[in-house]
Amino acid sequence: MFNKKSAQTFLIILTAAPLLCANFALAQEESLLPETISETIVETPLTDLSVDTSDLPASTPQDDGIPPFSDVKPGSEYYFGLKKLKSLGLIQGYEDGTFKPKQAINRAEALKLLVRAIPYQSMSNQERPLATLNATAEITGQPSCPFPDLDTKAWYFQYVCEAFNNQVVAGYPDGTFHPEQTINEVEALKIIILQSGLTTETGSAENFDDVPPDTWFTEYAKLANQKTFVVEDRDGNLNAADQLNRGDFAMTIYRTLQSTKAGSEFGRATFYGGRFDGQGTASGETFDTSVMTAAHKTLPFGTIVRVTNLTNGKTVDVRINDRGPYVNGTIIDLSTSAFKAVDSVSTGVFQSEIQILQPAT
Repeated sequence: MFNKKSAQTFLIILTAAPLLCANFALAQEESLLPETISETIVETPLTDLSVDTSDLPASTPQDDGIPPFSDVKPGSEYYFGLKKLKSLGLIQGYEDGTFKPKQAINRAEALKLLVRAIPYQSMSNQERPLATLNATAEITGQPSCPFPDLDTKAWYFQYVCEAFNNQVVAGYPDGTFHPEQTINEVEALKIIILQSGLTTETGSAENFDDVPPDTWFTEYAKLANQKTFVVEDRDGNLNAADQLNRGDFAMTIYRTLQSTKAGSEFGRATFYGGRFDGQGTASGETFDTSVMTAAHKTLPFGTIVRVTNLTNGKTVDVRINDRGPYVNGTIIDLSTSAFKAVDSVSTGVFQSEIQILQPAT
């Protein structure tokens, strides 16, 4: 029921010298509310235009509100993702019960989180040899890491060596590794994708608006955009050089796992109602703001999806009966009642995860 937002017609070309990610020397591998009701979208209308909520579950599972860490409480953008990762035993916090999500993450910390959360090549359809140990390691019993700046007794040593021997990371041109060095957005995407074994053959899929078509990270970014491992900002950008913190990196792992294993889609959720109540939708139904329905750009009408508010863990099940929203990074527009089930309308928007519960019939 919305007009499409005009597509941006230009790329914001990165003109700076190679990003810090080039120095990261990771192993290279071949690898919201619009103003008017829509009138131009042509869809096959639903045959039954009555509002039927009988297919919706009687109730949805709700979060218990218990923080996973003392510094990650309901309301945090990291709340639900970190809670799920912790419940699965994939992440740990500090001894004082904190996670320090806003603290910058370095190469060593990132590799520990990654190797523990995603087993090497666990998402690949093709077999690759597991090369955590080479001939020297088989003799000495120690992984081979040719980096003079690594402490062989440090907590991170085994994770760096495993990632290096699996060609997930490499060192700097001078032969060092610099485990203390922070990482940026595209560096994180590359090591996560290489560790998981996902293919970067994305064909003609759209990319972030600020990613050039011929840079070393183009295909990694394109896959991340297609699968919503990273949610684009409102200008459609990735912001490749942004340095990550611990929460950001962990959430990228969470989105990668959920998108790949559960088919989840991530992005912002908004709502519409008020003056649209009683007007037509793209499906042919009459919009009723009190019914649990939603607009999505592509899902077939009648699809039932579960929407999770990632800031508080609350969920609501809705039926797709409209088209939209057409704002970068926003993936679903909920009826007012559906939005109220998971957040206050005063917030207007929240970070969400959506999963298909029942395909359209």
